[in-house]
Amino acid sequence: MATAYQIAQLLHVLAASIWIGGHIIIALGYLPRFITTGDFRPLQEFESVYEKIGLPSLAVAAITGMYMATQLGWPRGAVSSLVNLKILLLAAIVLLAVDARFRIIRRHRRGYSISRVDMAAHIIAVTLISIILAVVGWEIRY
Repeated sequence: MATAYQIAQLLHVLAASIWIGGHIIIALGYLPRFITTGDFRPLQEFESVYEKIGLPSLAVAAITGMYMATQLGWPRGAVSSLVNLKILLLAAIVLLAVDARFRIIRRHRRGYSISRVDMAAHIIAVTLISIILAVVGWEIRY
């Protein structure tokens, strides 16, 4: 029978896979077309669908990650520095998402063009930070 930690770990890995996989699809599949054409619609359509599973996946990964961290002795245990790094990386993702939503996307909704550089920087940053989160998580062994 699986322990609560093992179940949390499975949910964490599945949720992180959905989050990271979606961002790799955006970065490699949709972003190049947006940069080339400036047409935001395909990117926006994908994100509107992906957001419905991506954001809950990020929440599940965060909740299960915190549960596992406490089981491993965080904030005082041996993995504390890695967990703290993951929390900082997650905060960076949240800040980038808030900036994208309230600055870049709001500008688009008001009928203005979107900076290709701004959008690319956000998407690439979130994707790379998400991959780094996975690598740091891999360093935490139970």
